[in-house]
Amino acid sequence: MKYYFYLILAITLSSQAAALYSGDASRFSPPVDDRENWSIGICSLKVNDVTPANSYLSHSVPLQFKKELQSICSHYFLEAEKTGYRESLLKKERRKQSDNLAKYRTERDELLFNQSADPTLDAKIEETIDYLNYLRDLELSDIELVDQKEIEFKSGQEEGQLLLPPLYSPLRYARQQEVELLIWGTLEEYQDYIYFEIFALSPHLGKEVFTYRNAVQPEEISYLLSDINQELAVIVLGSESVSITVHPEPVESEIYLDNAFVGSGVTALKFLLPGEKTLRVSCQGYLEEHRRIELVPGEHYDLWISLTAGDMEYLSLSSKPQGASVYHGSQWLGRTPLEIPMPAPVVSSRLLLRKEGYSDYPFYLDSSLTGNIDLTLKSNILEESVVQTKKRDQFYSAFGIWALTVPLPLFLYSITADYAFAYQDAAVSGNLSEASRLQSTGEMFYYSYLGAFLISGSLFLKMMFNLFDYISSADRKAG
Repeated sequence: MKYYFYLILAITLSSQAAALYSGDASRFSPPVDDRENWSIGICSLKVNDVTPANSYLSHSVPLQFKKELQSICSHYFLEAEKTGYRESLLKKERRKQSDNLAKYRTERDELLFNQSADPTLDAKIEETIDYLNYLRDLELSDIELVDQKEIEFKSGQEEGQLLLPPLYSPLRYARQQEVELLIWGTLEEYQDYIYFEIFALSPHLGKEVFTYRNAVQPEEISYLLSDINQELAVIVLGSESVSITVHPEPVESEIYLDNAFVGSGVTALKFLLPGEKTLRVSCQGYLEEHRRIELVPGEHYDLWISLTAGDMEYLSLSSKPQGASVYHGSQWLGRTPLEIPMPAPVVSSRLLLRKEGYSDYPFYLDSSLTGNIDLTLKSNILEESVVQTKKRDQFYSAFGIWALTVPLPLFLYSITADYAFAYQDAAVSGNLSEASRLQSTGEMFYYSYLGAFLISGSLFLKMMFNLFDYISSADRKAG
């Protein structure tokens, strides 16, 4: 009778759940991808039969991968990858709900055996069955995914925060580490060759997306890394990338890509997405250059851009005293007196005058300034006095400490000498036990003397260093 009761109860609940599910499926929503970033895990290489001289490669090679890939900021999802993500999210949610259903049924069965009931459990079971039916019929396209995510690197405990090599299934290890891409490999040495196996695995696709096997000599490793980095970059970016190298003239020109500053001088841009881009090159005293370029996947572009000199006004800058160095940021422009090109009307440049023995003089240069500018630098002799006083105090302090330590090695030396004479007397008189005692005690004082002499000598060297530093500061002030 008990089994019939369970059978009738299961049929009743199933029919109620089917009726409820068919009547209101809109109360459920598809699974959601709750990971904000696209995570990469890079493992140190597993080493097999490698000499100690080449064992460093187990960390240096994957660290090179990490250094190169860190220049990629975002991952763009391909359609095949989105399908794998959606399937992974759906399977994960089904497993979760199946575990919940088994838990609720176990709790209900225990209450039935105890002749008690909890009406909320039946409601939870019905709700879970409805949701599982909803997930069973859910279309993958109903699960929403973003087109791109910011990239982060999983931190491990190995050198350079690398992960440990996987000891079991790499797929299981990647899911345990909660990464979207796991990069690992092995390193083995055969005579004069080093054999590399490098893999990259996507746990959402459930397969390896990159495999590289090659044996090279040590001097060829840099070429190997270049090949691997190129292929890994495509996987990490999610699209075949484009690279550009801009060679501007003049060399101090500033480079902007889609209105974002990307560098100055010769600038190499890697891992760019294909498509139309706007390149702008500008420099004071020259007309800006604008170019629209269409980037084709997998291509590299070398762009040589020479700017045309524009009509510029110049400002005469002088200082008292003359010969002050003029800096624009970290760029040295020359020494006063100096002719400086005026900036554009909407631009303000911060310049800095610097001369030894004088305080730095910062000022801003804009289009409102005309004619000649004569700036007076302020002597920093007061600062030199403060520095000299500080150096003097450091010397006196070092001298006092050294003077306090001088008597100690002299005292220990005299005691050591006394024990040495006493030892000789005892040895000559034939009192061997007393001679042995005097020898051991004398050796203790002797080593103490050596230690005290070493400390005193170190303090003497420090005192002499402070003395020379003090004399140098006094010479600077006098000059």
